[in-house]
Amino acid sequence: MEKSLITLSPMSDIDDRKIIARLKQTINGVLKGTLLISLIKNFDGIGLAIFRVPNPALWAVIAAITSMIQPGNVSCFYSFNNIFI
Repeated sequence: MEKSLITLSPMSDIDDRKIIARLKQTINGVLKGTLLISLIKNFDGIGLAIFRVPNPALWAVIAAITSMIQPGNVSCFYSFNNIFI
């Protein structure tokens, strides 16, 4: 796919390779950051367990999954928390 993009592009091959390399770095960084935030969200289960919320592990997993969905990463989890408050 990379070769076909380079041949179709009107820019020079060197510039195309630079852009593709930068895109790979950006996508890699975004994916790693999203996964890291998702792992950190799993620590929410500890707080939920302290406050004796039913099924804290379940809610921590839901928080981790919804943190990967960008528009809902904050609002979904806090709406789950507000159910119990």
